[in-house]
Amino acid sequence: MNQNIEYSLSEVLSKIDSKLDKLENKIDSKFNDLSSQVNDLSKDVNSMKIDIATLKEGQNGLNKRLDDWKPIITKNIDKTDNLSEKVGELKNWRQIAIIIVTALITSLFWIFRNQIFTF
Repeated sequence: MNQNIEYSLSEVLSKIDSKLDKLENKIDSKFNDLSSQVNDLSKDVNSMKIDIATLKEGQNGLNKRLDDWKPIITKNIDKTDNLSEKVGELKNWRQIAIIIVTALITSLFWIFRNQIFTF
């Protein structure tokens, strides 16, 4: 009986060892998978940082161009106010004529815009 118990205990221990080895191998493979995924994620983060830096440079360039255009735009807005005052001082029939001519030129531009700007 002692022999049977010893034999079964040795079998149990060997099975436990084999199971522990399998579990250890699984854990190692999962850690390897996780480390490769972490490496992939770090590469993705680095590429995103580069993309963000590129976008910031583009935004700075755009802001600089808009700042350069700001005086021109404000000057043109002031001219528009002066022009509207001058048109308001004209007689009614001249105002109507200016509106009709402007509408005609604008409508012709919109009709032919695709033909003018195609390359």
